[in-house]
Amino acid sequence: MKKGIYSQTVLPTTRRRILPFLGALVMIGALGCSLPQARQQVSPADRIAEERRLGDQWAGEIGGLMKRYEDPVLTEKMVKVATKLGAPIPPRISIFSSIHPQYRTPIFVLPGYHWYFSSGALRALKYDNEFAAALAAAQALSERMSTRADTIFSERAEASSTAPRVSVPRFSESEWRTVNLRMVDLLYRAGYDPRGVPRFWQKARSEWGGMSSDWTGVLQDEAYGQISRRAPLMNPVVRSSEFGEIEKRLKKL
Repeated sequence: MKKGIYSQTVLPTTRRRILPFLGALVMIGALGCSLPQARQQVSPADRIAEERRLGDQWAGEIGGLMKRYEDPVLTEKMVKVATKLGAPIPPRISIFSSIHPQYRTPIFVLPGYHWYFSSGALRALKYDNEFAAALAAAQALSERMSTRADTIFSERAEASSTAPRVSVPRFSESEWRTVNLRMVDLLYRAGYDPRGVPRFWQKARSEWGGMSSDWTGVLQDEAYGQISRRAPLMNPVVRSSEFGEIEKRLKKL
C-alpha cells in the first residue's frame, strides 16, 4: 500500500518540480544557440602584422603619386622623437614632395605605423618643439585610426576622371581637432614646449589642400586655448643644440 501511495503521490510531486526545471534548461540552451558568437580575439602581434600588410598594400597604391626623399639619418632621428612621444612601435617614415592636390596634406598615416610627411612642411620648421609637433601629429593620427579600424581598413577613396584611386584614410575636421588637442598633450608629456603645436600648423598651412583657408587658424587657436588651461612647463625647450643637424637636413629636402 505504501508503495502505491509513493507511486501516486511522491512521483507526481517530483515531476512537477523537475519538469519546469528541465524546460528552463531547454530554453536557456536554445537562447544560447541563438546568441551571436563572440568575436575571436586577435593577439596584438597578429593585429600589428595585419596592419603592416595592409599598410604595405596601400603604400604601393600611392607610390606613383609622390616623389620620396631618402635620408636615413633624418628618419632615424624622427623615429627617436616618435619613441620619446610614446609610439608603441617604431614607425616607418617617408618624406614626400608631390601628391595629387585633392589629397595634399602636411601629414598622413597608413595602417601599421606608416607615417608620411610633406617635405615642404618639414623645411619650414625652425625649432625642435615644432619638429616634435609634426611627429606628435602622426602619432595622434595613428591613435585615431586604431579607434575606427573596422571602417578604416575597408575604406577606399572614390575614383574620378581627374583623381586617381587613392587609399589614404580621410579624416574629418572633427577628428583633426581631436588630433590637435592630443598633440598638445603628447608634447607636454614628453617635455617639449607645447607651443610647437600651433607653430607647426601655422607653417604647414601652404601644404594643406581640401580645407578652408582659415582651417589652420582654427587649429592654432584651439591649441593655444588648450595650452593656456594647463600648467606651464618649468623649463620649456624651444631650440636644442641637437636640432641644428636636423635643421640642416630639413633644408635639403
